[in-house]
Amino acid sequence: MNRKIVSLGIGFASATFCLAPFAQAQQEENQNEKTHAVVTDKKKKDDSPQEMGAITVTATRQEEKVLDVPAVVSVITRERMEEHNVNNIQELVRYQPGVRVNRQTSGTTPFGGLGGFTIRGVGGNRVQIVVDGARVMEANDAGNRDFVDLSTLKAVEIQRGPASVLWGADALGGMVSYQTLDPDDLLKGRQLGGQASYGYDGSNKAHTQSAMVAAQMNPGAQILFGYTHRTNEETRLRNARADGGQWGCNRNALGCDRFNPTDAEVNNALAKLVLRPNSDHQIKLTGELFDSDTSINQLYDRGILPSAMGMSSTDNGDRFREEKKTRYRIALEHDWDVHSSAVDNLTWRLSYSPQKRSLFDRRWYTNTRTNQDYYATGHTDYSQNFYQADIQLTSSFDLGKTSHKLTYGFQGDKTDTDYYNKSVSNNLTTGTTTTTIGSGTNFANAKTIRADFYLQDEIKLFDDRLKVTPGLRRAHYSLDPKPDEHYSIIPGSEPQKISENKWLPQLGTIFKLTDQYSVYARYAEGFKMPTAEQLYTSYDMVSMQLVPNPDLKPEEVKSIDIGFRGQFDKGWFSVGGFYSDYTNFIQGRQLVPGTAATYTYRNLDKVKLWGLEASAEWQPARNWTLNTSAVYQRGKQLNSESDTAYVPFDDASPSPAYLASNTTCLNTACPHSSWGLFHKV
Repeated sequence: MNRKIVSLGIGFASATFCLAPFAQAQQEENQNEKTHAVVTDKKKKDDSPQEMGAITVTATRQEEKVLDVPAVVSVITRERMEEHNVNNIQELVRYQPGVRVNRQTSGTTPFGGLGGFTIRGVGGNRVQIVVDGARVMEANDAGNRDFVDLSTLKAVEIQRGPASVLWGADALGGMVSYQTLDPDDLLKGRQLGGQASYGYDGSNKAHTQSAMVAAQMNPGAQILFGYTHRTNEETRLRNARADGGQWGCNRNALGCDRFNPTDAEVNNALAKLVLRPNSDHQIKLTGELFDSDTSINQLYDRGILPSAMGMSSTDNGDRFREEKKTRYRIALEHDWDVHSSAVDNLTWRLSYSPQKRSLFDRRWYTNTRTNQDYYATGHTDYSQNFYQADIQLTSSFDLGKTSHKLTYGFQGDKTDTDYYNKSVSNNLTTGTTTTTIGSGTNFANAKTIRADFYLQDEIKLFDDRLKVTPGLRRAHYSLDPKPDEHYSIIPGSEPQKISENKWLPQLGTIFKLTDQYSVYARYAEGFKMPTAEQLYTSYDMVSMQLVPNPDLKPEEVKSIDIGFRGQFDKGWFSVGGFYSDYTNFIQGRQLVPGTAATYTYRNLDKVKLWGLEASAEWQPARNWTLNTSAVYQRGKQLNSESDTAYVPFDDASPSPAYLASNTTCLNTACPHSSWGLFHKV
């Protein structure tokens, strides 16, 4: 790992010094020009409440204040993350009603990892996650999407409701956009800037060391390096009882007041080179590395455990399991202020991001019926390699008494998905070995192509009091299976290539009743294409079969938001309601009609979700803020095509609310202290 980080640093340092003369040649030209910056004057911090000055790019692909867009977006800044002592994605959304992150702990995923985001009751792969516009890999069966360390971020944007028109497939229930730090965020006008921190959490003996540095190499070149190292053990339970109390405890080697012994380590590195040859051009080269390694000694099922048929015939011995997650990214981005009559700005981005999740298992056990000893190993790899391109243009013009800002472009990617599973069973008594490749959830490797064009027009009328924003996307995707020699093809159920094109519309509007009050409304459609696992799972277990379903349809949603907002000198509020109608929800392991033991993925569910959301912030004094937020959600679903009666949708979020009061300083002599009081019900 250290070798990879050193190589990354050497590569970016070499690039900096090689390109420095080019940037230096522009120094004479630049010294009287305003430096081109990503952060505009809108982003400058003032004394107004934090959320009022927050800028969103996700909502419209343009920089807008969050209260001036018809979409419902939360922007969690780095300052807010530090105030709330945020260390992971579960803590990130702690005070975001309607958004949650669940911790995964089960027999198949005993590592205690965080699964992913659930927004308005819809989660998993139905929420798109990106880092600086680059995709984060999908979760497979028993997987997760926690592939980002928060230490190198400057902001996180969370959009509630579909975002497919501007950002493509997978943004069905919402979108989470991570934005990494830029050199300007550390330099703040200086030649050299940086920060270092150390943290400790006694609940799981977690140690965190983080350091970042940025330098202004010359007037046209900046560089940033950041590195974070984390370690932790299993969480200690203070109030739990070893015997499980009134619920009892059937563990032999581990009481119910403990978790499996755990040893976890995370390494995260970020490097950026930013070149500004003149005020119209910005070129950014980014390299990122994320590596997570978690090992456990599985004790909860050690020994002979009771089963539905009495006592189990397996006497479990030592079992050691390991999960490794990696995400690498290299990206090149060019931002050009064209200043022509037809085009205002052109931005393009190319990125390559290979990502992988690996599981390792070593286990000793005894079959008490045959009195034979076994040693078994398992190895599973699931990876996705993303090749992405994004081209965005902006054009502005006036037409009569209306002003228009067009945002349009192309977004495409190629994704290579690979799955590998191998298990080996060694009979230590007889000396025989059995090797199985492709067991369990076995699906074909696949190539996914997405190629989309989008157009959005921001129209302002009545002296900018009314803003109407229609948008349209032409989406194309295809999945082409690439089965290897270990893929189990069941006759009559061969994997097939699928391809589909879709038109996706959206319409948003916001009307300023007065300078303080406004109303907003938004209609949007979204879709989620099936994954390679859902399309191509195939495994013949003799007693039952898992077969592909080439007729799977994309999951779709039609969503409406409407609300009322107020903005004041020292505060703001937002109250709104939403209604979402989902169709073609995909369910796994469904019995194929007319068969006794053949299962597949099928489009079965129809889900309807609705609810109310409210949030507000008030600054009673210069260094004090008071925040409050609440949400109410209801949902219902049809479980099958033949159902006529809806049943409650059990993924709808509970109705939490929170009240928070915090201060960044009690007087001007303590500008860096902060404390707060938070209450959630």
